[in-house]
Amino acid sequence: DVVGIALDVANTGDRDGEEVVQLYLRDEFASSSRPAKQLAGFVRLALRAGETRRVTFHLDLSQLGFYDPRMRFVVEPGSVEVQVGASSEDIRQSARFEIRGELRELSTAEIVPTRVETS
Repeated sequence: DVVGIALDVANTGDRDGEEVVQLYLRDEFASSSRPAKQLAGFVRLALRAGETRRVTFHLDLSQLGFYDPRMRFVVEPGSVEVQVGASSEDIRQSARFEIRGELRELSTAEIVPTRVETS
């Protein structure tokens, strides 16, 4: 129930700097109205001039949970768009993955935050 989302972040300039890498999700076909972009994780990176670092988000699918019309907290099967960028208006990469199987009902105690690794 965890999806790995990895990307390289490079400082192509000639000065040291920082970047905030943000992970957004979009559930395109949910049974209830969902946000156009849902922030699911972020990390602030300090990068030396010319340095490249790998960022890996470990997205627990509980992050895609929502209250359905019957007020159950659920994760539905379907297509999810992943977007990564410096802000919600500055998306640099996107991809999709598919949740398969049956609708899964969760308690809010089962929500797991997105874990981020950098190397």
